[in-house]
Amino acid sequence: MTVAVDSDALTRRLDELALVSDLPPPAVTRVLFSESDLRGRDFVRQCAREAGLSIREDAIGNIFLRWEGSDSALPAVATGSCRNGWSHRPEEYASPDHIATGVTVLAHTMARLAG
Repeated sequence: MTVAVDSDALTRRLDELALVSDLPPPAVTRVLFSESDLRGRDFVRQCAREAGLSIREDAIGNIFLRWEGSDSALPAVATGSCRNGWSHRPEEYASPDHIATGVTVLAHTMARLAG
């Protein structure tokens, strides 16, 4: 199984999501459960549906996306898209390249485990 991540398409999606903000570009701010936060969550859920991922959201608003394998009873592998949690320090931002690298590593790992 060969898995490829289209970095350009991923960057376009991230740029589109970044426009859903309480502040004008280049800032990206979405106060929890504000109109922009809810629109951003809708965007992420729509992207997940398009990718065929299952979606679960907990009581405090965390969204969990799952790429189902052939045996749903097996434990999941988890990854996140940011470094060090919430930060306004640019050196801690997860760039599109960082996210693409994480997605690629996860996809290749899953493909390898699938045999």
